[in-house]
This record gives sequence, structure tokens and C-alpha cells, in this order.
Amino acid sequence: TAREITVIAEDKTSEYGAASLEELTARLAVAGDTENGEDYTNNTLVGEDTLESIGVIDTLETTATITSVVGDYPITGTDGEYGNYTVTIKPGTYTITAREITVIAEDKTSEYGAENLEKLTARLAVVGEEQAGENYTNNTLVGEDTLESIGVTGVLETTATTTSQIGDYPITGTDGKYGNYTVTIKPGTYTITAREITVIAEDKTSEYGAASLEELTARLAVAGDTENGEDYTNNTLVGEDTLESIGVIDTLETTATITSVVGDYPITGTDGEYGNYTVTVIEGTYKITKKVPTKAELAYNLPASKMYNGEERPITVKAKPGIVGLGKITIKYNGETTAPINAGEYKITVDIAEGENYAEATNIELGTYTITAREIT
Repeated sequence: TAREITVIAEDKTSEYGAASLEELTARLAVAGDTENGEDYTNNTLVGEDTLESIGVIDTLETTATITSVVGDYPITGTDGEYGNYTVTIKPGTYTITAREITVIAEDKTSEYGAENLEKLTARLAVVGEEQAGENYTNNTLVGEDTLESIGVTGVLETTATTTSQIGDYPITGTDGKYGNYTVTIKPGTYTITAREITVIAEDKTSEYGAASLEELTARLAVAGDTENGEDYTNNTLVGEDTLESIGVIDTLETTATITSVVGDYPITGTDGEYGNYTVTVIEGTYKITKKVPTKAELAYNLPASKMYNGEERPITVKAKPGIVGLGKITIKYNGETTAPINAGEYKITVDIAEGENYAEATNIELGTYTITAREIT
């Protein structure tokens, strides 16, 4: 009669997406196997018979395929007569395990104050990456799977926000099971860079000899400014930031002083980093303009009344000590430049020509003086 034997289909394992499945095999049940509580002490083949030679192995099959998703699939064979044996085949399990992949969160960059952050993305680690010294040769997705479709991209997050200060912020994701994959996510970096702005030092004007200079100020370049031919459409500060609060105004300086002569003097600032901004300061001009002279700038002494003596009675008018850059002074006596001789009252005015530091001025009144008639008998 046929010898009765029990065969167990051996369990197999493949990673999801493997190029091929493992070869199916089986073994004789042995003492200690617990299927059905049977005793397999005499469960043996005879002589040189093998499970291959009697044809059992050829009947093994599984519902698992190279496209199967993660899970357990039966391995079965056909019970029956195999030559000199009556064979009972106990099923095994073909396990498709999750495919292990390593994903790297891609670095992102936004300028301080950007309206929106960049979309977070990730990629598969590739050969040559240095993370953890791993070899990523087989670090691939299967078929049409993508990091988006398996849900990895959706778990990426960063501590950076649209209000974050400049600096580096982590981009992270959650390691774990994603469909048919076991995913390790390496962190990336979200960098908030300094916002680039252009500032124009505003022009200022003071009259020569002013007691103090104007306060130096600046403004943001705007669309329509022609400095450097640039477009300043997005040249803005963020939130409640001001040029004062970020420190730009404090760096403005000019070579003009309260003693400067008439001319143009540069107003400059320091280019560089100011908190969350990289600032370019375009220089302005401090203009010292000519002062309109008055009699306060003049030294003169009107004589007392004098008697007619037939000679000219001129007076002397000149710039006071310390007054520099006053133009030529022309003295007029009742509107005439010739010093008076004859008896009468004379109104003294001066015209001052434009000078280095003073503008032209006319008819500056200094007062009057009198030549009295000479009494004779």
C-alpha cells in the first residue's frame, strides 16, 4: 500500500515590489510540528525518494505575485497519490513585507515676510547620500507609486511660518508605515533669508550759517525711482517694522556741518544686515544754500550830523568779523552811489552782490544822517 506522509509548505517572505518571488519549497512534518495534534514520528520518505522526485514540489502554488501588496498569502499543494505515497500537504504562508525606503525632506527657502511658504516636498535618498552612511542602491518606489500617493508628502511639516524671523527651521515627517512601505524620513531645513530692501537717504537743505542741521531721514525706494534702474515694486517692510526700528536711520550721516560753506554734501548710510533685512542705502544730498544777507551781517557807523563844508561825506560799510563769502557791498545815499556834499538828509541803503555764501540783496536800510547848512553872516 502507499505510504502516508504529511508535508508542510514552507513559509516564504518577499519585500513589496521584489523583482521575483522566492522558490516554493516544502518539508516533511516532523515530531514537534503541531498541525492537527498528529504524531509525525514515522513521517519519512523511503530510500532516495525526495519531495521533488515524487512530484510534490511541482504542485505548490501561492496567490502572491510580484505585484501583490503587503499581506499574507497562502501557499498550497494538492493532496493525493504521488507514486508510492499518499500525501497530505499542510499550507504555508507567503508574506509580502513592507518595502523599506528612506526619504529626504527637501530644503526650502523663503525671504523674510514672504506671503506664503514654499510647498514642502521630499525625495528618495539616492546613492551617494551621506545620511547615516547607508547604501541607497535599492531605495526605490514600485510601479506608479509616488511619495504623494503613499502619503509621505502630506505629513511633512516645519516650524517656520510666514512671520518667522530669519534663521533655519527643521522640516520633519513621521517615520512609519505608509501603505506598502516602511518609511524613514530624514529632516530637511527651511531657511528664512533676510529680506532685501533698498533705502534712499532723503535730501536735506539748510541755509548757510543755520544754528542746526535738519534731522537725517530715509525712505524706501518705490516703483518709479530710477536709482540703479531697478524695479522697487516689492521693496517693502514687514508688519510694523520701520526704518527706525530696524536701525537704518541711526547709521545716516553727512559731511555737512553748521559751519559748512555753500555746496552739496553727501548723506550716506551703511549697507548691510539690519535684523531681518539686507539693506542697500542709496546716498542723498545735504545742500547748504546761500543766505540772504541783512544788516546783521554788516559793520557800519552812521556819523552824527555834520555841517556842510564842500567835501564828500561818505560812510564805511563792511562785513562783520567772521562773516565769510559776502558779495561786494555798494553804498547808496538817497539811491545814489556818490557820497553827498550838499546839506540835506540822506537815507543810507546798501546793495550786496551775490557772494560765495550769501545771495544777492538790495536796498538794505541802515538809517539816515544829515549834512546841515553852513551858517554865514
